[in-house]
Amino acid sequence: MRRKLLWAGSCYGSTMDPKATRKARIAVLQEEIEFIHYANELYWREANPGQAARADYYRRQDRLEEIRSELAELQKT
Repeated sequence: MRRKLLWAGSCYGSTMDPKATRKARIAVLQEEIEFIHYANELYWREANPGQAARADYYRRQDRLEEIRSELAELQKT
């Protein structure tokens, strides 16, 4: 099963209330974390993941760091 994330990028930074925009962005980032966790679970269940799977896993780990940093910044304000 493949999950897709939806984000209306045009809403981010538009005429929406800044507080609502921040809350919407946090929700999207949390959903992305859930997706990454799901993809990582699939990776961990593989008996012998290939090189491409390992590369994807490390890319997801890098993305998690980016998300956590962005969430920290969003939660400061």
